[in-house]
Formats: sequence, structure tokens, C-alpha cells
Amino acid sequence: MAEGYSKTVISGLLGVSRKVFWEWEKRHPELAEALAEGEVLSQAWWEAKGLSAASGKMPGFNAAIWIFNMKNRFGWRDKQEITGDAAKPVTVTIMKYAGKK
Repeated sequence: MAEGYSKTVISGLLGVSRKVFWEWEKRHPELAEALAEGEVLSQAWWEAKGLSAASGKMPGFNAAIWIFNMKNRFGWRDKQEITGDAAKPVTVTIMKYAGKK
């Protein structure tokens, strides 16, 4: 996992189904702890790749795939903020774009 692998990859390398692997994780606290540490290492590996690419060290890096991976594997989300008075309702206006005339 220190090379970016997921638990699914590890279960595949061991030749067992994800279901069996998850059962092992539930039944063996030492394995669960090792996998928790492994997930941190996996995310660190992927984040390091992104930092390296952002600094221009990885020509041809596909940022869209990297972002998609980070969102799906590590729960990353686009930041959205709504500000205003919490005591007042939020008003949303939807306008239809008519295009150029």
C-alpha cells in the first residue's frame, strides 16, 4: 500500500475475494491496524504524485484522472461555501440562458 495500492489490489495479490479479505480484516485486529496504516501510506503516495506533478516534475501527468482517483478513494470533495445569515432562508434564482441574439 506504500506504493499507492488499495485493499482491493492487496486482496487480488493474495488471491482472495474482497469479501474474504474484509472478513479477515474484521476478525483480525492486527490486520485491521496494518491496513489502516497502509491506507495512510497509500494516500500519501498518491498525494506525493500530485505534488510532484504540480511542480512540473511529471510531464504528461493526467490531472483529471488523479483528481477522480483522490475523490473516489480518499473522500476528497470540491469545497463549496454558502454564506449569509443563518436565520434567513436561502433564495436560489434559476435563470434560463437564451444564448446570443
